[in-house]
Amino acid sequence: MEYVEYYKGKRKIRLFHSIGLVVMLVISFIAYPYVDATFIDAVKRGTFDADTVWYAKYFMLFAMPIMPATLIFLSLIIPVSDAEKAAQGLNLPRFIPINMMLVFILVVGHIGMQLFVTLPKDMFHQYAESISSVLYALMALLMLWVANITAKNTKSLWSGFPTPWNQKSELAWEKSQRFMGFGLAINSLICLVMAFIWPMSVLYIFCTGMAIAYGGCFIVSYYAYKQEQHYLNKPLQQGDKNDRN
Repeated sequence: MEYVEYYKGKRKIRLFHSIGLVVMLVISFIAYPYVDATFIDAVKRGTFDADTVWYAKYFMLFAMPIMPATLIFLSLIIPVSDAEKAAQGLNLPRFIPINMMLVFILVVGHIGMQLFVTLPKDMFHQYAESISSVLYALMALLMLWVANITAKNTKSLWSGFPTPWNQKSELAWEKSQRFMGFGLAINSLICLVMAFIWPMSVLYIFCTGMAIAYGGCFIVSYYAYKQEQHYLNKPLQQGDKNDRN
């Protein structure tokens, strides 16, 4: 199995998000006069209130850049144990390309948001659904990728979908991550299909599917842990002693 030294892999992921952040801020700088003019026209038409329009304007300009900025900040302040570093070294080869894909999707989404705001009304109605479909399809493919690697990750707090029980048991980790991977795969396939049928439903389907899958992950990890503990604490018969030895 490929191994990447923890700090080296972490720096590489942080670099990708830093590049994405800079690119999105440059896009925001270029788009600002056009976005500003669009919202000024909206105020004149009475679509937005003059006192609160700046909320919508700056949300459009900076909602996407906040995401990589938050990930960079968290990577700098969250403490990591030695055991976590060792586990992450085995998982990072799978996480690095996924983070590259995530940055690409964020940049594409950021460009799409500026186009939504600045396109003339007739062009907006003509292209809005197509842009949404492409963005949501990319998100679904990324989630399908994550689903594919979920069951392969070594147990750690930041390498998958932790619960209080799967952090105490390799068996509970394996079974819960396998279930989570299956749930994510089903969710991503549904989102991929709906991205081209009804794009606006994708976010609701994604959030609902994630909640159901993670709830199932809790249940599976709990029962796997309890079954393992029951077996380990069960009084040994003579034959069982020989089997366990």
